[in-house]
Amino acid sequence: LLTIIKELRSTAEDKPAYYVIQALFERTSYLDYLGKDDEKVESVKEFLNIAEVYGDRTLSDFLNFVLLATNEDREDSVEEEVSLMTVHAAKGLEFPVVFMIGINKGQFPHQRSMSTPEGLEEERRLFYVAITRAKNLLYLSYSCDQSIFLDDLPPEQIVHESREREFAKRDTEKFST
Repeated sequence: LLTIIKELRSTAEDKPAYYVIQALFERTSYLDYLGKDDEKVESVKEFLNIAEVYGDRTLSDFLNFVLLATNEDREDSVEEEVSLMTVHAAKGLEFPVVFMIGINKGQFPHQRSMSTPEGLEEERRLFYVAITRAKNLLYLSYSCDQSIFLDDLPPEQIVHESREREFAKRDTEKFST
């Protein structure tokens, strides 16, 4: 391991962070080491995705960015704010109110995941993670074909509200004059 780190040290100074991190994971077989721990594997993949999005900046710059972002996120804020994040990024966090959009069949669960029982179960686990981030209120939004996961929720806990009639009335009034 020490040899790998020494070899990557010089690379880290002039290559993008994503390249260095990916090389480290490949050279150490880190994903193999994690095995079937899906949550950790997904966290590592998300970390790589963030590094790739970060662009051509060095590993040092990227790690400083991640450290600062993480510290900022952990600080208690007196102001109300909105946080936009993926389900993976929300793991371990809680919020008074959570909005989940796109809870449509084919989107959540994703169409590709529905082809295998394992894929569907992984999506179901992610859905559970997402809905349990809400302390007080959870809003689920879908457009046409609702997700099969909505059928798993207790009916007494769900309030269905549609504004379809309100929008239809508004549009009719708007264009009838």
